[in-house]
Amino acid sequence: MLSFLIRPFAYKDQNSVLLTSTRKTLSQDHKVFLELAQQRKEFLELIEELNKLRQESHGDEHDFDKELTSLRNEVDCLDAKFKSSIEEKVIQEQKRSSTVTVDIIPGAGGSEARLFAQVLLELYSNLAFAQNWKILDKLDSESASLRMTVQDPLAFVYLQHEAGVHRVQRVPVTERSGRMHTSTVAVRIIEEPDFDNYNIQSYAPLWQDIEFQAIRSSGPGGQNVNKVETAVRLTHRPTGISIRCEQERLQQRNKLLAYQMLTHRIAKLAIGKLAAEKETSLRTQTGTMERNEKIRTYNYPQRRITDHRVPFSISCSIEDYVEATKFYFKLFKPIQSLWLEKKSSELLSRLISDLQ
Repeated sequence: MLSFLIRPFAYKDQNSVLLTSTRKTLSQDHKVFLELAQQRKEFLELIEELNKLRQESHGDEHDFDKELTSLRNEVDCLDAKFKSSIEEKVIQEQKRSSTVTVDIIPGAGGSEARLFAQVLLELYSNLAFAQNWKILDKLDSESASLRMTVQDPLAFVYLQHEAGVHRVQRVPVTERSGRMHTSTVAVRIIEEPDFDNYNIQSYAPLWQDIEFQAIRSSGPGGQNVNKVETAVRLTHRPTGISIRCEQERLQQRNKLLAYQMLTHRIAKLAIGKLAAEKETSLRTQTGTMERNEKIRTYNYPQRRITDHRVPFSISCSIEDYVEATKFYFKLFKPIQSLWLEKKSSELLSRLISDLQ
């Protein structure tokens, strides 16, 4: 689920799994979507009530039908507005991490799989060049997977749907009998966390979760520093993070600085956990790399590329698909559209559930 819908941030105690604090207030985005969902719920309740009255009435039903049509139109307008808002927010979320690594792993098929892995590396390199992405690293090793790291706010948006098993069907150059071979290549899309782009303040802890201690400064600085408790220590109970601050001569300033440092530490811990979870989820991207786990098939003889998730096919040579990015985006658009629709539906169900 999108991060802006995670009701509160989840903390981890020393001996427990990730816990969710229900005291955190909803983000502004969540409030807006909840308002839309609330309006939708009220309209649906009115529709249900009018249907009951319509069934019980013995007179002219024309007025009821007219009102019901109007209410249904209102619901459709709200759904369209909600979908548009969600899709815009999803794209913003996708842009959060600007550094993405593409890991290409040859699977079934031996040397043929290796050759096609190089074809995919060329495809993603051409895409990066066409979109003016910065290529930070590129590795084409005979003994390891092929890898490329790029940097751009839109890189993850355009690459995320490439994760999975790619199947290729073609007749190898070395095949004398003309028999077609089927090979697989697994692609992993690794989103590198960009700490600077996260909203640090969204992780600010509640004061009731903080243990405050006023203490004396330990360094030189005269009688005021050594005798008056100007230094502070803040301890965040849910995470156990403790911050000591004695930089300023006034306790209130040290308290504010310590709170800012504590917020930063909590945010860093949270983002680190998210990154670890993403690394774990990479295993599900490739599975066992068997042919039946394919997300896409590249058929050389028939000059056809099929994405099995939509499903959707385009007709062009594989060489043109690799060289001309217009074919890449022709395939990307229906996949992205389906994914956005699915996200919107999941989120709508989630918000409606929150209202019940």
